[in-house]
Amino acid sequence: MKEEKKKKAKKKRHDDVTNKGVDVINADATKDHPVSDEEDGSKADIQQNVDTTERIDPVKNSTNEVSTLNAYYGNFKGFLATVSMILNAGLMVYAHVGLSAVVLSSRPPVPAVSTTPTSPPLGGLCNENDLSIWQEEGGQVNRTIHSNFCSRQYNGVGCLLDTACIEECFATTFGYSQNCSTCFGAIPQCSFDSGCALICASDSFSEECQECNIPCTEQLDLCLGFPAANSTDVTRRRNLQEGVCVQLDIEELNWYVVYELTFINSIEKAWTGDAKLLAVIIVLFSGIWPYAKNIILVWLWYWPMTVERRTNVLTWLLRLSKYTLVDVFAVVSVLVGVLLQLNVGGTEVATRAEPRPSIIAFFLATVWEFTQIEWVVHCHNQHVQYPADSTETKEERSPAVDAGDAPAAEIKGSNPTHLLDAMKFRTKLLSNDNTLRLSKVTGMHLWVAFLLISTLALYLAGTVMEIVQFTSFGAGDNIGCKHSFNLVTFGNAMVSELALTANSAEAGTWTLYIAYVILVLFLPITVHCMQIVLLTLASFGENKERNRFFCKWTSSLWGFSSVEVLLIGLFSVEFKFEKFVSALAGNDNSQFFSVNSSLGPAFFILIVYSVMSGLLQYFIYCATAEYYHVDPYHKVNLIWTKLFGCWLEKKQ
Repeated sequence: MKEEKKKKAKKKRHDDVTNKGVDVINADATKDHPVSDEEDGSKADIQQNVDTTERIDPVKNSTNEVSTLNAYYGNFKGFLATVSMILNAGLMVYAHVGLSAVVLSSRPPVPAVSTTPTSPPLGGLCNENDLSIWQEEGGQVNRTIHSNFCSRQYNGVGCLLDTACIEECFATTFGYSQNCSTCFGAIPQCSFDSGCALICASDSFSEECQECNIPCTEQLDLCLGFPAANSTDVTRRRNLQEGVCVQLDIEELNWYVVYELTFINSIEKAWTGDAKLLAVIIVLFSGIWPYAKNIILVWLWYWPMTVERRTNVLTWLLRLSKYTLVDVFAVVSVLVGVLLQLNVGGTEVATRAEPRPSIIAFFLATVWEFTQIEWVVHCHNQHVQYPADSTETKEERSPAVDAGDAPAAEIKGSNPTHLLDAMKFRTKLLSNDNTLRLSKVTGMHLWVAFLLISTLALYLAGTVMEIVQFTSFGAGDNIGCKHSFNLVTFGNAMVSELALTANSAEAGTWTLYIAYVILVLFLPITVHCMQIVLLTLASFGENKERNRFFCKWTSSLWGFSSVEVLLIGLFSVEFKFEKFVSALAGNDNSQFFSVNSSLGPAFFILIVYSVMSGLLQYFIYCATAEYYHVDPYHKVNLIWTKLFGCWLEKKQ
């Protein structure tokens, strides 16, 4: 009996709400003329449709009634959705524990240096400790400076051609072993015997002096036994001193893995390398957020909730989903940042990086998540939207506005006459003879036009101007080699000749490059073009189905556009990049290179662009959600309109 009473009470509440909704829809009609038999029949048809359809009536669901997507679509589709989300989480786990990238060098890793002098291991008279000193002092690049000091300034008077004095100078001043110092002691006498004394007397750093001493330099290289550094190329050495980048024959290089980059290891190295901001950002956006999205999707599918709440959660999930890609753009920044050709202690070294399966899997898992979210949004919209063949008017479709208990049908001026009018936004609800009336923000459509023009100009400027600069230094190189990138060349660097030569992961490299082009270049341009088309079509023609199509696709594509995500990833890597790279290389390998970075003007321009383009898309979404009924539960009176000093006010 109790169960029967509950069912009857529930049915009565359903009928009451339905009848109230129909009464509201026909409120204005009954005021103007009596209801005819035909209209009464139409009303009965509407009543029948409301009772039999499984779709949720927006007027009805402005109450606190709750529902689940699983109850609407059934357990089988819910099971498939859950399996998809679990598999996606599994792919994310693989991406987090696997190998993301490797850093390679044309020179094999140098083992830890022994402090005890040993027998010559390098084919000459010097040992590993001497090699370390040679690299730290700048190698062949600064050797002339050291020889000049010993010959002219050591002990106040210089050694001139005194071989023993020069050997003592190199041993005591620079720390070379006694055996290794004998190699340097032979240089002045060799130079004198080669007839270079007069040429070098006035300027021992001149190009003529360097060319004259080439035989002596070759003899020194053999004596030292250090790796060949093309020391006889005087022009190359001179250009290096002037800050011109080293150019190697990369086709002839052999590559050695000097570091393996994983998700967990990169966090650890970033944290210990004083790049804690990078570690926090990667953990938050790429570690926690991907799994949180899957949990939220399962919750939205199975948990009973109002349609309005599910709509709001899905809207924000679409807006924030792309921030998972921070880790992908951080890896891209590392791939570009370590594309180096250096002179390390007189030895020319090239470094680069290659992606590995885990970062590709992470990107594909993120795209998979995007698809899942869009699918759940589609299911949700099918659950709540009006039938495609509905003959209801715009006034009849409007849900209740958040103004007390007054339904939209009782508000005069509640519906805009065209899209640009909708962009003025509802701001105040005034009462005149107990009738609510909406006012607008004056000039809001002009503000939207300003945002559109400014957004396009900022994106264009941010694309062509410098966004980041990496400066690489070899040991003893005080000028460095500068590599400047804009938004286009930054991506192109991933598929440069150096990046692709002997690349064992060329397919993965091209995958990241194509993803970069689509997410950072193609989609923003496409979205802004669609915004222009939407506003143009809305101004000259009211094909609602076509405009609704543009509205939905513009909103969806904006959810994938990732300029601001690139900025976060780039900043997190650039922040203390030198220490981060040193931590990646480790103590044994950090001697290979030193890299500084700086953000260019385009980075800050694109920050402003990201804010303004976000506001632009929000305003367009508000207008289209209201006018084209894309989101019947969207409320315009939110914080954005309050920022313009708008509020709900009811006159007594």
